[in-house]
Amino acid sequence: APLFLTNKGSGLCANVDNCASDLIAYPCVTSGGTCAGPTSYANEEFSLDSDGTLRSSLNSYCVTGFGSNRAVYLQRCVVGDQSQQWTYDTTAHTLKQGDNCLSVGGKIAPTVNVWGRPLSDG
Repeated sequence: APLFLTNKGSGLCANVDNCASDLIAYPCVTSGGTCAGPTSYANEEFSLDSDGTLRSSLNSYCVTGFGSNRAVYLQRCVVGDQSQQWTYDTTAHTLKQGDNCLSVGGKIAPTVNVWGRPLSDG
C-alpha cells in the first residue's frame, strides 16, 4: 500500500516536485489534489516493495541514494542496484540504506531536498 514519507518533527512530506523527478520536502497535501490530478496525491505516495526498492506511486521510479549527506533522487529502477535498496527499521521507524537514514527535510525551509544521512541522535 502506498504511504507518505513524513518528517514528524517538521510535518513535511517527500514530494516529487511538480510531478517531475526531483524529490523535495514540502508541506503534506491531503486535500484539493496535486500536480498528479484534482483528487490524486501520487506525487507524495511511495511504496517499499519486496525487492527492497522504494518506488514513487507517480511514475514507479525508484528513490536512489548516492551516499551519506547527499540528496536522493528518483531514477529508473535497475535490478540489483544497491543505491536503490532500502530497508525499514521497525524499531526506529526509519528507512535505511546501509548506515544512512532517509531524512525528509528539516526545519530550514519547506522546499529542501530529501537526504540520505547518518542520524546524529541514533
